[in-house]
Amino acid sequence: MVRLRKLSTLTAVGLLASVLVVPSASAVTSSEATTLLSNCIAAINDPLYTRATLPGLMTYNGVTYANDAAIESALVAGTLTIWIATTSGSFGSGNGGASDLFCGNYQDNTPTDLDSAAGKRDYFFGGAGNDSVNNMWESVFYGG
Repeated sequence: MVRLRKLSTLTAVGLLASVLVVPSASAVTSSEATTLLSNCIAAINDPLYTRATLPGLMTYNGVTYANDAAIESALVAGTLTIWIATTSGSFGSGNGGASDLFCGNYQDNTPTDLDSAAGKRDYFFGGAGNDSVNNMWESVFYGG
């Protein structure tokens, strides 16, 4: 009975540990992360927001992203999700307090709630449109 209890405890601990290291459902491959960030920059289409400048404007848990590769690594790890506007209107997801990067385009964009938890900011970078947001906390909005 003791051996069975130890086995059950070890199995439970093993299952719990595997749950804790499984990446977020929003995690992507390295190649996908590069494409997503490129598509984001292209959608924003503003010379102020490039692969070189965007990282310096963004932080995660108080630490500024060092460069575009750091943003891509966050996408791969699932600690950052990118939402890219393809039409006018609402886009993206509140994503439950996780860190999000909303990329507007040349149209009128309204990202869903910019709802990050402390230290895990959401960011919206708008294009040339007339952008707005309905609800925002612990986040940054650079609207067009």
